[in-house]
Amino acid sequence: MISKLYFDQELQNHYSVKNADSSLDNMNRLNILIGANNSGKSRFLRTLFSERNFKIELTQFAVNEISQVFELMLSAITEKFNQLGYEDVSSQNISGVRLTLAQKIEELKQINFQNINKVTQDIFTYWSWLKNFNANGASHKQHVISLSGGLDRPNDAVLEIIKKFEPLIKDFIKENFNYIPERVYIPILRGLRPTQFHDDTKFDEIQDNYSKRTIRDYFQNTSVKSEEIFTGLRLYDDVKKMLLGKRDERNKIRKFETFLSKTFFSNEIVTLIPNIEDDSLHVSIGVEERAIYKLGDGIQSIIILLYPLFFNQGKNMLVFIEEPENSMHPGLQRLFIETLMLEMFSSFQYFITTHSNHFLDITLDITQTSIFTFKRMQKDSTEDVIYEIENSSNEDENILDLIGARNSSVFLSNCTIWVEGITDRLYLKRYLEVYQNYIQAQDGKSKFREDFHFSFIEYGGSNITHWAFEDEAAWEKIRANKISSKIFLIADKDSTASKPNSEKANRLIFLHEILGDRFQVTNGREIENLLKPTILIKAIRDLEKNNSSNLDFNEGDILKADYLDKPLGNFIQSSFKNAKRKYNAESGTIYCKLDFCRAATNNIKTYEDLSQGALDLVIKIYNFIASSNQ
Repeated sequence: MISKLYFDQELQNHYSVKNADSSLDNMNRLNILIGANNSGKSRFLRTLFSERNFKIELTQFAVNEISQVFELMLSAITEKFNQLGYEDVSSQNISGVRLTLAQKIEELKQINFQNINKVTQDIFTYWSWLKNFNANGASHKQHVISLSGGLDRPNDAVLEIIKKFEPLIKDFIKENFNYIPERVYIPILRGLRPTQFHDDTKFDEIQDNYSKRTIRDYFQNTSVKSEEIFTGLRLYDDVKKMLLGKRDERNKIRKFETFLSKTFFSNEIVTLIPNIEDDSLHVSIGVEERAIYKLGDGIQSIIILLYPLFFNQGKNMLVFIEEPENSMHPGLQRLFIETLMLEMFSSFQYFITTHSNHFLDITLDITQTSIFTFKRMQKDSTEDVIYEIENSSNEDENILDLIGARNSSVFLSNCTIWVEGITDRLYLKRYLEVYQNYIQAQDGKSKFREDFHFSFIEYGGSNITHWAFEDEAAWEKIRANKISSKIFLIADKDSTASKPNSEKANRLIFLHEILGDRFQVTNGREIENLLKPTILIKAIRDLEKNNSSNLDFNEGDILKADYLDKPLGNFIQSSFKNAKRKYNAESGTIYCKLDFCRAATNNIKTYEDLSQGALDLVIKIYNFIASSNQ
């Protein structure tokens, strides 16, 4: 995987980066290139795809680390033989060791896609030779020189140095290393409907005119091959050939159909059918068969984007995609990104241009992601344009301005789960994940996906009074049913049990009258009170880190404690005597809610980690989502 890309002079003439060495670093498995129209991102993507001479660094082959170790070895060998006073009289001698080490260091500084395999193989061969070094013909200036260890021969001295540095380099050099990656570019110009009929051409195969046009427009006078560009037009012929081919080829199509079924179509049987009557691909989903042009554009897009990936599994591959969000529902965008990051595609590195603010939200949940923003700038003294590239955070609100997005969300899911705040959402998100994993293992049911089957809305505690859930509402209220007609609302019980006439207690009664079964008050004081004692203890230990072994608490008492209706912050503060962190807010609730939530949810991994109260709540939510998606 590319971790760093050095700009040559041509790129520097058009793109500006803030690094002093003119490099773009912090590249990741998934790289999102985002910016306004005409900001240079697509041009950069195509340059990265077509150019083969970029100087690069790879995570799999630690160029800088190997160079540093070799430089240290070179220095150590030179110093050692200056001490020993040996002369060099043959080609396979100390001078050769020093010279070749210097050459290898220089080669590592010039590594690129074209020479990487040769350089790495040379490095491995040379390293193997060093470990069996024999300084044939080396002569000694002095007749008797003996070091404290008795190392009076060049062989022993070199082998001693090699042995010293071997632990530092053994993880960097692999004998079977191979990284001249294959590439695939999926342009904007793509589709599954052929642009001509078989009876209109002399050719036996449908022509990929999109690919021809793409090469003519973008990649003339480059080494780009037509098979490196996938537009979708050749899929009809590919499927037909494989279905009419050998068993292995037929099995490939079957596996792809199964993959689509499990990943995108809730285990409904999917069949790809090249229909010779209308020269187009037909798709059968469940019992219904339709021509591809009668299916939604989002489904066509998914097939185009994933087909070349599925059939290249296991290869080292750089994948370049122009605006994959085209025709995709936001929920389908999430599912697409999650699919890219599956283990089956772990040898792929992606570079994606986009205008989608949904991608930014989705990548918050994905650790192997880098965001690069592009801005169109003007050179100071000329009319030439230069584009500025910056490695940004996906939480940077300025990115939304670049793509013209507003700080608002459009809820297009089939139902919404309303919660008081962020920690309620994160707890329930984890509860749903764990519960769905459990029932999927039990009966094979497909999972419901966030932003597709359901979405969360945080209403902000007492701000619920601004919302109206009844059909008739005062003019100053916000009509919730105009955002989503299928709502499940959850509220913390807080102290309403002891204060039945409080404003909140009356509000909860009113909401239950309006929403009925679609309203739930937490069984505990707050959602944190639903945590199992074992999870509570693990969360505190994680938060205390180095102080964990010094905690003063009686585990047996906590396992038996009933803190369901107690202020949990006070309970923790009094139960864990030597805790260094502050856990109780002035109200007695958790002081560090988000940190505590993350520590707790990180320890909720299986069905057994859910308390009965948490399980009761998540089952109600799950059943609501299921009924809303029937």
